[in-house]
Amino acid sequence: MGRSRGVFLFCLVVGSVCTGALWADPVLFQGHYYQLTSSAKTWQGAQAEAESVNGNLVWIDSYEEQIFLERTFLVGPFVFRPVWIGLIDVGSEGDFYWYDLNNPQSVRFRYFTAGEPNDAIFPGETGEDYVAMNWGFSVGLEEALPGDWNDTPVGGTPPGYFPPASDGP
Repeated sequence: MGRSRGVFLFCLVVGSVCTGALWADPVLFQGHYYQLTSSAKTWQGAQAEAESVNGNLVWIDSYEEQIFLERTFLVGPFVFRPVWIGLIDVGSEGDFYWYDLNNPQSVRFRYFTAGEPNDAIFPGETGEDYVAMNWGFSVGLEEALPGDWNDTPVGGTPPGYFPPASDGP
């Protein structure tokens, strides 16, 4: 799978606390650079920040890349934080693809929590079309493992639906 841009941002979701100071410089792995956004954002806000530096939200192509991301970014104070990734199914329910403005990419690797994706509908939302990493683990779902994926609404799951109250997807 070709990647059209050089820097890929791995972004914290809305409601999470992030100063950006822990990983001020991009981290190199297998020829690609990764870093957190400057602050927590919606999926569109995170993607916009990535595009502003000629990047995208992260595309995860292998188990090795998944483990790299978990061991690099889901540590210390971030171990229970959900993060956005570039996987979506906007306009094609159930047919996920890696977002790229000019060239959407097919999915070769998946790491969803058991029972996901499920396109749950929450009040005021139209479905779950955006994917976050570490969401289920961050809210304590029994079947969730650190770093696995969950489909969510664009702004994350509304607070109060899962204990403790969700602060992101």
